[in-house]
Amino acid sequence: MWDYQVHLPPECRLSTDSLWDGASMHQLAQTPAPGRENKTPRIAPATMEALLAWSLRMIEDIGPDIVAAQHEFQQLEAKTHPRQADFHGLPVRQRVEISSPAPKPREPLFRGYKPTTARIS
Repeated sequence: MWDYQVHLPPECRLSTDSLWDGASMHQLAQTPAPGRENKTPRIAPATMEALLAWSLRMIEDIGPDIVAAQHEFQQLEAKTHPRQADFHGLPVRQRVEISSPAPKPREPLFRGYKPTTARIS
C-alpha cells in the first residue's frame, strides 16, 4: 500500500503519522509475560492414553469407511456411480418403476398350520 500511495488521491492515502501511537507489537497483541502462557493443567496420562487409543481406532478402523462413503457420495452427486447407468435417459416414472418393483405376495408364516377351535381343558 505504501508503494502505491503516490498513485492514490490524497484522501485515500495512508497516514504517515506514527501508527498505533508507537505501541509495540507485543503491546498491541497483549501477549502474556514469558513463562506464563500455559496455565492449563496437564491431562492425566490415563485420559490421554484413552484419547489417543480411540483416535487411532477412528483413523484405522472407521476412517476407510468414511473415505469410501465420501467417494460414493461424490459419484452419486456427479451421476457417475455404476448403479445409476440403468437409469440414464429414462423418464422419472420408469426410474421409479425400476427402482421399486411391485411387492411379492407374502407366504404364510407357518406352513401346514391349521387353526383349531378346540379349547385346552
